[in-house]
Amino acid sequence: MRFVVPVLWSLYAAFFATLAYVAINDDTSLAYPALFTWTAAASYSCVTFGVLAHAFNWRPPSLRATWRTLFPLLVAVPAIGLAMDAVLPPDYSLSTAGFAWLMNTAFVVLLVAPGYVANWKLAYSSS
Repeated sequence: MRFVVPVLWSLYAAFFATLAYVAINDDTSLAYPALFTWTAAASYSCVTFGVLAHAFNWRPPSLRATWRTLFPLLVAVPAIGLAMDAVLPPDYSLSTAGFAWLMNTAFVVLLVAPGYVANWKLAYSSS
């Protein structure tokens, strides 16, 4: 039974990586600045790594210290991306789609939240 949890987290990491790939493609197609796109790709890669480290309970002190510094940035990048998505795209943004955009965004946040919780636990949890 103990192997089930790491397997499920590993499957979630693959799912998260797929969502990240789609998000980066979307950022590229929307002509977002290259600096943001590369930063987002690096951030999503780190989150995926953090999910896997959490899955296999790999928490050396150096990784935890690095993640304490990195975690706020890992959260800030998608928050900036959501703000950009709310105002920049001319065809599907908060101003053009309103409530539908909010519901879609809330659904995506629910899908990625476990990844950020795993990274938070990696950085700040003592267990």
